[in-house]
Amino acid sequence: MDTLGGLSPDNKILEQAKKRTAFIKLFEDTLKEKGEGVPVIEYNLPYPKEDFLRFLATEQNVLLHGSSNASLEILEPKQANDSSKVSGNKKAVYGVVDPVLPIFYAIKDLRKINGVVESSVEPDLQTGELKYKFRIPKEALDTKPWTNGVVYIFDRSQFIPEVDDAGEPSGEWTSEAPIKPVAKLEVNPDDFRFLDKVEGKDSQPKIHYPDIASEIQRMTDVDQEMRERSGTEEDFLDDEVDKRNTERMKEIIAKIGFPTISKVGKEGSHNAWLLIQHADLDVEFQKMCLELMKQAPVGEVEKRDIAYLEDRIKVNQKQGQIYGTQFTQEGGKHIPQPIEDENNVDVRRAKMGMDTLADQIALMYKKYPFTDEE
Repeated sequence: MDTLGGLSPDNKILEQAKKRTAFIKLFEDTLKEKGEGVPVIEYNLPYPKEDFLRFLATEQNVLLHGSSNASLEILEPKQANDSSKVSGNKKAVYGVVDPVLPIFYAIKDLRKINGVVESSVEPDLQTGELKYKFRIPKEALDTKPWTNGVVYIFDRSQFIPEVDDAGEPSGEWTSEAPIKPVAKLEVNPDDFRFLDKVEGKDSQPKIHYPDIASEIQRMTDVDQEMRERSGTEEDFLDDEVDKRNTERMKEIIAKIGFPTISKVGKEGSHNAWLLIQHADLDVEFQKMCLELMKQAPVGEVEKRDIAYLEDRIKVNQKQGQIYGTQFTQEGGKHIPQPIEDENNVDVRRAKMGMDTLADQIALMYKKYPFTDEE
């Protein structure tokens, strides 16, 4: 990115040297900081942050990783699930040398984006200039799903380089062990120069199993009718309905795997989760489904559905829940079942695209108000 276009050649050289000196000093001063947590780069230079990140990746033997979660102290390996590339199915921490991509991933507001996010960069064969492309679901793009985030900076010596399908360096590096960043740089949407070039895409592609989606919908309708009537008619909750639905879901999953969004549509996948959520008489089946959901490609399963099922299993096993989604009713109050590390529950909920626990409690009273008799 040339930010010195109006200068003479000699002045360009001087300004580049001045910029490089400023970058070196800022980074070295940051690394000298002593204190708890990941050092924050206090950026007050008159140059684009993209230039600074490019300098770090080029001259300081570091890698870059963008995230909208600014509070990470250690980055844990995560399943990437991108079958389009050789390295994409690793459970790893990913880093890159390109400065543009991490800024994009840092400013994405994951609470507003459901579906697959795409990014790519490749050189123009004639000019050698890098060409970037960014796509997100169209309905998300219309909401301007941007936020402030950070670019985490890693020691490159802790990673290994990956290759593409042709055996060439892919530009990605991975670590299958947890990584502590050496520093982090705060960024915002103004730091991303392609903000107005992000494209919207249709997030509702043709589903692969429409007949199964329809069957799951019919099963869900029966499930919901039973549960709605059980709220007003004593003893209407019928375990046999849950047992039948559970057995049929086992058959469906044995045939097509977990019913993901591309297989049965967004609503169909959510309905499949709901039936599994209600399979409390077979916790081992719930646990198997949870693992399948976690292994699904990014955007193929709603993250909040994963959170709800994980909590359901925890409660069924008499353990503290993780996200605070499961409630009990006592003395005219909606009370969350015991929560493990409750002080940090909202941090975990945010990672799954969920509102705060206080917001959910308020919603519970709105959806399920108590009568005076209760």
